[in-house]
Amino acid sequence: RGLLDPASPNTPVAPQPTVLRNPDPLGLKRSGWMGAVTADLVWHGNAFAYRGPEVCDSRGWPLRLPLISATDVVWDDYDKVWRVGPELVNVDEGDLLHFQVNAKAGCKLGRGILQMYPDTLQLIKQTEHASHVVMKSGRPVGIISLEGDPTPEQAKQYKEAFVTAMNDGSVAAMSRATFGPVTWNANDLALVPMREYNLRLASDILNITPYLLGVPSESRVYSNMETEWVTFLRTSLGTYTEAINDAMSTTQPNGTEVRVATDALTRADTKTRWEVYKLAVELGALSPEEVRSSEGLGPMGDTSGLNSLDPA
Repeated sequence: RGLLDPASPNTPVAPQPTVLRNPDPLGLKRSGWMGAVTADLVWHGNAFAYRGPEVCDSRGWPLRLPLISATDVVWDDYDKVWRVGPELVNVDEGDLLHFQVNAKAGCKLGRGILQMYPDTLQLIKQTEHASHVVMKSGRPVGIISLEGDPTPEQAKQYKEAFVTAMNDGSVAAMSRATFGPVTWNANDLALVPMREYNLRLASDILNITPYLLGVPSESRVYSNMETEWVTFLRTSLGTYTEAINDAMSTTQPNGTEVRVATDALTRADTKTRWEVYKLAVELGALSPEEVRSSEGLGPMGDTSGLNSLDPA
């Protein structure tokens, strides 16, 4: 929402400054920038962008927000330190834009899943490692039994001929030899429920519906993709979008609020949307121009076609 510039009351502020269209024109694209911020918030509970005088205009508003990895920022009770390579460079607190989630009362830093669920993550890591060992343990898919007492060279030739035939999809000639497949035992078959269990653990710590991670779940008769994404937004993604909203709003003039557009996740089907629009226009809640803008359409009669929208 654009307001007037407090320093120049007669000068309107652009409703979407350049820094919001692309937070770091010299670095990542907007989608990549948002993804990097969210990843640091998920893992570490904190994300940082530099907003020092070098990247701000004369009024102190940032023109770009280059990201700093959360692992490169050290913060004690007195100041923050930006770690650049082997050196520590002091940075004023006001020169860092701080995104934060899951902070404890009285603590400057947030907490990510690395701090909140170390034991669960270790359990997932160990079970995944065990699965990898079993799958890569060198167990043969089958055994070729030869009559008599073949030499190592003869055994090698039989193996190579059999593998070649299998890879070519042809028939293997097994004169004086038989092939027996090696079957999986009950312990090996337990890898499937083990993987499902790990995904359920991941869904718990991320507050993501197991279905969205590919885990078979309970009946979804009364659910559809729209409600699934609404639930995902409210229980999981919303935590991080709110952190981004709060921090990015501080980069704009007082009274200007920045919001991450999440309409793409909660967007209803076309028929439902236009039925709602029709009712909203009849009630006077929306104008036809606002409806067209919501759908990415230009003004009525505009021959330029669709406006390009980026819901990110």
